[in-house]
Amino acid sequence: MKHWLTSLVLIFNVLPYLGAQSPYSISNYHVKMDIQENGAIHIQELIDVDFREKRRGIIREIPFKGNINNHLQTLEFSNIEVVGDPFKAYSEKGQQKIRIGKSDKFITGKKSYDIRYTAINGILNLEEYDELYWNVIGDKWDCEIRNASFEINLPKNAELTQDDLIVFSGTYGKNSQYGKIEKTGPQKIEGQSLVTLGKGKALSVGVKLPNEFFNWGAPAKAQAKNKTAATEETSKDMWSFNKGVFAPLAILLGFVGFFFRNGRNRRQYPPAERYYPPEDMTAAEVGTFFDFKANDRDLMSVIPSWGAKNIVKVKAIDIEGRTDIYLEMQNELPPNAPVYEKALFDKLFASSSVVFIDDLKYVFFQDFQMAKKTLSDSIDPGLYDETSMKFFHSNITIFVGALCVLAGILLAAVLGQLWTGIATSVLGAVIIGISSMEPKFSERGRILHNQLNELFHTLTHPDPAKLAAIDQKDPKYLEKVFPFVVAFGIENKFQENFNALTSQPPEWFYYHDGRTSTYSDFGRDFRINEMQKAMVTPPIVDSSSSSFGGSSDGGFSGGGFGGGGGSSW
Repeated sequence: MKHWLTSLVLIFNVLPYLGAQSPYSISNYHVKMDIQENGAIHIQELIDVDFREKRRGIIREIPFKGNINNHLQTLEFSNIEVVGDPFKAYSEKGQQKIRIGKSDKFITGKKSYDIRYTAINGILNLEEYDELYWNVIGDKWDCEIRNASFEINLPKNAELTQDDLIVFSGTYGKNSQYGKIEKTGPQKIEGQSLVTLGKGKALSVGVKLPNEFFNWGAPAKAQAKNKTAATEETSKDMWSFNKGVFAPLAILLGFVGFFFRNGRNRRQYPPAERYYPPEDMTAAEVGTFFDFKANDRDLMSVIPSWGAKNIVKVKAIDIEGRTDIYLEMQNELPPNAPVYEKALFDKLFASSSVVFIDDLKYVFFQDFQMAKKTLSDSIDPGLYDETSMKFFHSNITIFVGALCVLAGILLAAVLGQLWTGIATSVLGAVIIGISSMEPKFSERGRILHNQLNELFHTLTHPDPAKLAAIDQKDPKYLEKVFPFVVAFGIENKFQENFNALTSQPPEWFYYHDGRTSTYSDFGRDFRINEMQKAMVTPPIVDSSSSSFGGSSDGGFSGGGFGGGGGSSW
């Protein structure tokens, strides 16, 4: 019981620090690594920070120890300096910390930092090869890092192939390779992340080098040690009953009961017919609010919306026996356009007024994801019940759930409190499950969601006679409602119903060769699924035959020496 209460106290002691938005962000993070012949690494970190609130500076934290597939090594740091800024370097809790700034001087806005240090014992000395496996950007930063890049300078030329290089970018522990890495010179390797980092996402690189590449010398040679798991006999029977199990079970029952009373939406009435969308929300916002998250299709709905407003034309062209789609800009976005539309529009037409959809494959992923994040943030929080969001759907709730799961594992595996550990993990799983469920609406949100539910059912199963009457009375009806059809993901069903009413496609859809198109042509060649797939296909470096980190499993983001993270103060 005592151990469980200790874990619970830890959970709630850290809660106040978790919910707030980070007071700063990093726009650019470039790491330069000059590797010496003796294996030492001179590192320079160039960090561009944007402080949204008053802060003294940042604290950089780098762990001393690295454990890569049972290779345990301890790093040594020396020659620490911060060019142009006061700093204090000190060791604390297994980390080298560099605190930059003055306690009596606060700054806001943009600020650049130039951090330099030398790391010794950061090279893996394996039987078949030597390896640099370095966590360039750690996963412990508490802010967003929008752009991250690196360069590695070798002490001499090495004949390397692409299989000798690898990059991992993304959530810690994942082997997602959303990054670039290439040998750009005899002694230079460069690369970058293709996704936003920070807040649990890291950038790690691996470089295989031939044996005898380094002239180690006794003091600097990396001594790779196989970590052996020490096992101890415990005096407690893990399967014995312990009274601590009642505490998590009581909290579980109380939490679920509180959710049923205060966190659920009540039963909705059967939908009535509704043929027009709300006038004060875009199709992308409707799709996001309708199912409580920003999907790819929600953002794709801006394309037919732009077509209806004569901002773009969508054209089809026959290329080598298949029909390709391209967008042709007609006008700029209006000044009052939503931020997410501007983010997408500016990236699409950054260099040309004509954009072929196929050309976006592998290169547009990050821009699309950033615009989608902006769309998610644009939904009015007043549409949701404040109490429900605070207790059941906040970042703190998710953190508490994850921490309970982890505490349960530790209670069972380390302290021998099996049943208490299981109950605590179940509590955490339930908390996480409830946090992912449908949020409770405010009264305004409930009315709006009922209207959207009516619109969805009507457009999916319209009354043919009423649809024909509306189309006859309102010739622009198709263009008005089609973006919402895309956001709902029902365009195929809707086109079947509308095909019987008209032979004309939307005015913004054309063929490149000028031939007359029909509504059937539009339904066949305006393939929103293929357009979406091209925009969201991420770049992936092929490393199927590679092994890094001293193992055949290929490594992962956050693996390697170095890394860590940082915070503001």
